[in-house]
Amino acid sequence: MKFCLSSQLQEKLLAQANEIKTKHRQEVKPLLRKFAKAIVIYEIQPNDAVEAFQELNEIGKEFAGRLVCCCQGVEQMAYLHKYYTNFKVYNGFYTTNYLEARACVDYGASYLKPGAPLTHDLETLSRLETPIRLTPNIACEDAIYLPYGIYGSWIRPEDYAIYDAFNVIYEFEDCDTRKEATLYDIYKNKKAWAGPINFLISNLDSNALNRLIPTDLAQERIRCKQKCMANGNCHLCKSYLTLADKELLDKIKYN
Repeated sequence: MKFCLSSQLQEKLLAQANEIKTKHRQEVKPLLRKFAKAIVIYEIQPNDAVEAFQELNEIGKEFAGRLVCCCQGVEQMAYLHKYYTNFKVYNGFYTTNYLEARACVDYGASYLKPGAPLTHDLETLSRLETPIRLTPNIACEDAIYLPYGIYGSWIRPEDYAIYDAFNVIYEFEDCDTRKEATLYDIYKNKKAWAGPINFLISNLDSNALNRLIPTDLAQERIRCKQKCMANGNCHLCKSYLTLADKELLDKIKYN
């Protein structure tokens, strides 16, 4: 398993990370020096301009191949890839269709960051031969009707072996440093979670006990193409999570 961790975590955790991400340009060079085996990802900020890009290009030249910039859209990614060749780039926004995924690859993306339904079609997406960034702890964006989170892009710690087949980097988002450290320990070390799945995954409207969810669900989710949202013919995720629902099980137990 490969993980990208926030630069705000403890050093002992960052020393284990495959990648370290930061929003602060002044941290980039010190991180590259201190964690010599890690790739450092800098999130491009709205006020970054030519001077910032030139500085990053010089840093990238010094630390060849280890600096990657997370861009604010395909257009910015294409621009940086064309004019600044000493660091790598990728689109930091979720890519949700193959037209955009192909454009990212053609414009030099070092990673693809898919959202649904591409997260449910990883066998096809992997044919673009570009490493894939996945966010296991978010089912769907905040604006989406919450019950649909069941059908979203979540990943359980028990499913890592299934997803690792697709050259994946995992990163946790929308959480503070304490929760990120906890999630990292569960996904990287324990590789299991017995409690309610919504304790791990945001915007997942389910009280299902994770230990009761069979691993074969993930085998279907990596290739189902999210048909449930297209034609409503599949209810596998809802069925599995309903059968593992804590409230339902309590009702059965005490009735």
